[in-house]
Amino acid sequence: MATCRIFNARVVTRDRILPTGGVEVAGGRIAHVLEACTDGDVDLESCYLLPGLIDVHTHPAREDGADPTKLAELCDELRSRGTAGFLFAPSNIPVEETLDVLRRYRESLEAVGPDRGCLGLHLEGPYVDPGGRGGFRAEAITNPRDFPLGPMLDACGPWAKYINISPELPGAVETIQACRRRGMAVSIGHTRASREELFAAVDAGACAVCHTFNAGEIQRYKEGGVFDVTLDLLGLATDRLVCELICDDIHVDPVLVKLLYRAKGADGIALVTDSILGGRTATEGQEIGAGRTCYRVVNGAGRNADGELVGSTLSMARALANFAGFAECGLVEAARAAALTPAHLLGIEADYGAIEPGRRALFCVLDASLEPRVDLCRRVNGVPYAG
Repeated sequence: MATCRIFNARVVTRDRILPTGGVEVAGGRIAHVLEACTDGDVDLESCYLLPGLIDVHTHPAREDGADPTKLAELCDELRSRGTAGFLFAPSNIPVEETLDVLRRYRESLEAVGPDRGCLGLHLEGPYVDPGGRGGFRAEAITNPRDFPLGPMLDACGPWAKYINISPELPGAVETIQACRRRGMAVSIGHTRASREELFAAVDAGACAVCHTFNAGEIQRYKEGGVFDVTLDLLGLATDRLVCELICDDIHVDPVLVKLLYRAKGADGIALVTDSILGGRTATEGQEIGAGRTCYRVVNGAGRNADGELVGSTLSMARALANFAGFAECGLVEAARAAALTPAHLLGIEADYGAIEPGRRALFCVLDASLEPRVDLCRRVNGVPYAG
């Protein structure tokens, strides 16, 4: 789609919806946003045209990460459902295998190339506190002092973009600073850090909360009846942290979604899938490999052998639709949380996150029910049909 005009679209801008709008594209970039446009090259059939969504936290299945062909297919599938950019997070890797797995991901991503949508790697582990490890297996976690950052970043090459670090671990603050100097975004999560340790991490440059309200503490007491500061509460209270949110009606109750939106607004929330299948649709009972572990889809989410939550089966389009309803905020605000805020978090807002001149011409097309129009997403994003 080098040069074209998209017309008859309900264009979702950062502050309003243009009910009969259009977009002119030239050289892969948005050239003009049109208030009213009734003819052109691609008829959106009155569907919503949103900026391409950005998922900073999704886990490909084991077989996808090891195979460049399958990884490319996953990238194309995500773009065909309106997710323009994504960070892949290898999951539950035994520490002794981490460097080899990251090198294989790097090789796969270099084979796929930078133009299929993958923006890089998200290292959710291994810097996870044992007390907050959630779905991480014990052999998949360690600390920066025993397992230094440098070799991991060398294994990832230029693809390391985002990392989660529990602040109470030995060497955590220095590692946060090192990551920020390299231009990586840093989240805090899987933690039981004290108030002082949390603030030290924020002062060191941490900028996000890993999957808010999951694998953390919502309350802790300084003394009887007196709340202490925990990560989730700090995320609600400060503008210095963006809160990741898994909005699948399973990981976070809709009442808490509304609370988070009222505290943070869309500019403080990054919708994520934390999917165990890289954002693909999963079926009930399906088994999915992750590291040495195999998860099963039960009651709509990924669960381990003990029935505990380990990730979602969510897509970004569904997360956006859920958020618009649960937060009672509407589509414009939901699109900001699904596109612009994640782009800001990664520092790529010059290219992604809004339908504005100069940004990359990558879009999400939703019908009146807020379901992806795969045919139109493929067409406007230049995704070839399989076969």
